[in-house]
Amino acid sequence: MKKILYSTCESDSQKLQTGPFIPVDIIKDYIAILNQLYDGTEDLLRLEEEGDKVKVHASTYLLGANLENDANAKDEIISALNGLNVPDDLRKILVDNDWSCNLPVGEVLPILISNGQSVSVQITDPVYGDSEFTVER
Repeated sequence: MKKILYSTCESDSQKLQTGPFIPVDIIKDYIAILNQLYDGTEDLLRLEEEGDKVKVHASTYLLGANLENDANAKDEIISALNGLNVPDDLRKILVDNDWSCNLPVGEVLPILISNGQSVSVQITDPVYGDSEFTVER
């Protein structure tokens, strides 16, 4: 399997963390697939369980794709996903992204969250400054 995702952050200390939320039932499947596709020194996503809630920790907050030809980006992504049991909503995010730009990890978070929640997300970035935003589903 080709590891197509990599961090485009400038430092290993640029990270993302969510506040606690109730996850979708297959959150571990999503995380396993993303970690399989990620080419990094540590996993892309790590789950911290707190009772019936979880927090997600990401080793980066911006992703790029290792593509041989930007003109064929969709075909390369689809090829990399073949053989993996990728849920449709995750497949759509990865295939439809404009890979000439970065994919913020925050764009993947909504599919991990059960409906009806607002989840705080913190980015730690000593290079450009920390930030916080909310993801809703």
